[in-house]
Amino acid sequence: MIFKTSLAIAVSVVLSACSSVPAAQLPGTGKKNISIQFQDFDKGSICTVETPQGSVTAPNIPGIAEYPVEFSNSPVACTTPDGSVYDINIGELLPDGHGTAGITAYQTGFLVATTVLDGNLVQLQSDTGVVKRSTE
Repeated sequence: MIFKTSLAIAVSVVLSACSSVPAAQLPGTGKKNISIQFQDFDKGSICTVETPQGSVTAPNIPGIAEYPVEFSNSPVACTTPDGSVYDINIGELLPDGHGTAGITAYQTGFLVATTVLDGNLVQLQSDTGVVKRSTE
């Protein structure tokens, strides 16, 4: 029981670290969600998650978009003011069966996720989790 309590507190602390950044939440998002913070993207970038229940766009950069865990494979992309589009590969980073996840995506390509997997709090990262689309 102590483990579950400390795990819940740890997840809350991880996700609340993003709370000072403007956030947008997909309607109907419950307790199990994915929270993506778009960090260090060019000012004026538009970052959006396209789920089967609609899209959610971070209100500012840095900014956060939240949506239900069940849509973890939904496309996520940021368009910078110069028209460049960056795909954020959340589905490739998060393992099957993951729980609530706090993710930070950087325009440099770096992607960091903290999530619950099999009752354990884990941190995952990718140096290629944010990819600029080809302009050809």
